[in-house]
Amino acid sequence: MAVPVFELSGFLHPGETFHLARVNIISRQDLSLHTHNYAELLWIEKGSGYHLVNGERLHISQGDLIMIRPHDAHTYTPMKKGGGITLINIAFPLETLRHFRDRYFPNSNNYFWTSGPLPYRIQLPAKTLHLFSTRAEEMMGRTRNNIELDSMLLFIFRQISFSEILSTPGLI
Repeated sequence: MAVPVFELSGFLHPGETFHLARVNIISRQDLSLHTHNYAELLWIEKGSGYHLVNGERLHISQGDLIMIRPHDAHTYTPMKKGGGITLINIAFPLETLRHFRDRYFPNSNNYFWTSGPLPYRIQLPAKTLHLFSTRAEEMMGRTRNNIELDSMLLFIFRQISFSEILSTPGLI
């Protein structure tokens, strides 16, 4: 069975360069297994469940941030009936991902550029989760252009890079 490929253009309104949404997943049928022609960054605002990705079933919960690569076949399912997962996702063109790699992460094998079988994932501290969600809320009312996208991505990369430095012994 072929896995559907989601197209970024299917989510964009005229003039938009990226998609931003808060998504509530309350049943297994809410989202099918898929890949896409874009990069996707998301974090779990609340709830718990499973991320079915590349043949693995991974538990996800509040604070998980995941960077989905275009080739990752994935979907989500809530933990239990009556529960659910609320996530915020940002879908953006591969051109932006290439620009970020060239400019900021030329030698990185981390983040979107990990070569492992699973996408990059990090657990955000509660304060950082709140910052990301607040920033996304602000963006939801703005024009979805490149300056807003780049600003948000830089904010996220800066925060998680700083968190990784703080959590790695001997780096400070």
